[in-house]
Amino acid sequence: MTNIQLVKHLMVELDKQGLGFGQAFINEELDHFLNTAYLSLIEQKLVKMEMAENDGVQTKYRDDLNFLNILVFNGIIDSSNINSYLYPKEGYNALYITPTTEPLHAYHASISFNGHGSFVCSKIKSSDRKPFVWNDLNLAYVENPVYFMLKDSTKSDLPSFIFLVDPDMVNVTMTVAIYGIKRPALIDSTTNPGVEIEVPWWNEIVQRAATFALENIESTRTASHLEVDAKLNP
Repeated sequence: MTNIQLVKHLMVELDKQGLGFGQAFINEELDHFLNTAYLSLIEQKLVKMEMAENDGVQTKYRDDLNFLNILVFNGIIDSSNINSYLYPKEGYNALYITPTTEPLHAYHASISFNGHGSFVCSKIKSSDRKPFVWNDLNLAYVENPVYFMLKDSTKSDLPSFIFLVDPDMVNVTMTVAIYGIKRPALIDSTTNPGVEIEVPWWNEIVQRAATFALENIESTRTASHLEVDAKLNP
């Protein structure tokens, strides 16, 4: 499948939804919708892979991502190493883990506490971390572990994971598993129309891209109606 073929498939899908919808966008915009759909679909499969309880289902999603050669397993940090990753600079309940590859497009992480279950960690903005940090001024209660990305040039040239766990769990045997994906080669029909791109599940990508494009049309219409209404009813 070439880049331009994917764009044409999207135009056909849009034309099914309304007369001329396929002609409503230039190629750069269609590329954008396809790439947004592509990356969001990859991230969805990554989350499903981690959440799958059935080994067969998990393998299916892993195979889907391995096909693209973008799945990165950054490693399991087990209990024998975990204390060396404590990072008091960010809090007494902070774990500092550095990825071994370039910054990734999407992350998915989980922590298993021996005898206390496994938790999928929510990603937060670094600016939102204060309520979760345990230090001399705040004894945090972290019901579910969270993490954010931080670059500390004294430790690594790459952004690192800072996990914040419940203070009561800091000394519990734990395992941290981190999954991520490298940004794949993106669809670019403008400068590389004839380039082959190995896009699996292309039909899903086109369907999702069409949804994004139609939402864009609808939001533009809504904005126009509001503008007209404001002029008629000042």
